[in-house]
Amino acid sequence: MNIRSQFEEYLRPGKPRLVIGAVCGVATLVLAAIALLIYAGVIGRTSKENAVAFNPTDRSLEGTSVYFDVVSLDTYAAHRDDHYYYLATDSEDYAIVVCMRASEEKRFADQQEYWQSQKVNTGEVSSTPKPVRIYGVASKMPDNLVDTLATSYGVSAANLTEKVGVLYIDTMTTPRDAMMTPFIVAAIVAAIFGGILLFGYFAQIKVARRCLDRLDREGATQQAWAELQNYLSTTGGSANPALTANFIVSKKEGAVIAYADIVWIYQHVMRRNFVPVSSNVVCRLRDLDFINICSQGGKGRANVINEVFSAVSARNPAAMIGYSDENVKAFDAFQRQNR
Repeated sequence: MNIRSQFEEYLRPGKPRLVIGAVCGVATLVLAAIALLIYAGVIGRTSKENAVAFNPTDRSLEGTSVYFDVVSLDTYAAHRDDHYYYLATDSEDYAIVVCMRASEEKRFADQQEYWQSQKVNTGEVSSTPKPVRIYGVASKMPDNLVDTLATSYGVSAANLTEKVGVLYIDTMTTPRDAMMTPFIVAAIVAAIFGGILLFGYFAQIKVARRCLDRLDREGATQQAWAELQNYLSTTGGSANPALTANFIVSKKEGAVIAYADIVWIYQHVMRRNFVPVSSNVVCRLRDLDFINICSQGGKGRANVINEVFSAVSARNPAAMIGYSDENVKAFDAFQRQNR
């Protein structure tokens, strides 16, 4: 293996990043395939034909298509945006919570009248109405909904859960959407995470090749490798970046830069809402390329950056150090002269 190949191997990012990125890619495809199979109706109970009787205490039904025959229905007890929550019972006075649009109430005029006669005006006599079957998705009741309903009916949260169970029927979400959504979200997350890892992996390889190509053109590859080996044998290889006699070598970024090639070096700070969230050191070079180093956080990072600036200042006194309006103007002038 020649020196160029050895140098490239040293600067290459670790394989775990590539492996994890590839695994995320495979996971994305698998999750997307499952979502498509759900959409096609191949897997999952996602249609009215496959709906099962709703049991609010059966957690295994969560996310599946269910039905319930409503005999009585109260006026809404809670709402969020256009989601209205009602208590309903069947012919056996089995109580559940239903989520639907307020406009759907008109379908249940008889059922609401019956609720009024049975639960409120208990002295009234009202015939049992014909049940209205509703379909929806069995969904887990969030704690804030339980608390709101409990307050509305003047009971404790525990007592409400005992009466209506831990699930409710959401008639505003299709079963197919309910089943697909977690897989789609997981696929997107896996794709983003894997994409970031793979992009970083191949970007680092590209940086390493750009740097080594520059050293090859300058005939300095062998010298840089020799200085790095001497530095690693002296320090034990713990420092990053390695500051040799004539080069900066950053394994984490895959960069090797001759001090003499640096025209301007400064710290770039990213802010969000005026709060620093990340930073790196930017090296602007004679060939108008730029390389980022010191992008990794950690204890003592400020000292590392100061050491880099000091090393560049000592080995290349002509280099501009730090970000200032004066240095911006000077580098702009340098770019115009060398384009």
